[in-house]
Amino acid sequence: MKSWWTGPRAWALGAASVLVVALLVTVFLLRPAYQDQQSQSLLADVFPSVAACRADVARVVQTTTAPVLSPSLFSCDGGISTGVRISKHLKSIAVNQAGVITVTLHHRTLPELSPTTNTLTVVPLTAKGHPLQPGDVRQKIASWRCGSRADGTTIPAKLLPADCKG
Repeated sequence: MKSWWTGPRAWALGAASVLVVALLVTVFLLRPAYQDQQSQSLLADVFPSVAACRADVARVVQTTTAPVLSPSLFSCDGGISTGVRISKHLKSIAVNQAGVITVTLHHRTLPELSPTTNTLTVVPLTAKGHPLQPGDVRQKIASWRCGSRADGTTIPAKLLPADCKG
């Protein structure tokens, strides 16, 4: 009686083994890239809230009659003091007196985040490219700086969209 390990069946068994090993290697090599894409897509869910808050900050800065900006002027500032969960991934949105938007994510809903790497900052800039100051009222915001480590963003850059990397 012939063994499985000799003859034409041995070649088929060897080829199948190589195929299985190649498949496993491919899965293990692509898994980290897939996890990053999954985290990026989950993170993208918070950007509509950020965009709405940016619009609110721009509107208030341009139209306020107050002598200086105050967090109480911004309607998108919420979740911090109340502890109310804003969405599945979004823990809070805060706006400071200079219009800087700080977004805190629930680190447990995104596998790449931790309690120390779950913050995104979006900073309004003047026409000269400087961050807005509390006294800069009735001005147009020229641009926004998003995701800069210098501003306090702790989310890994690989998870941020291309237009939000400082």
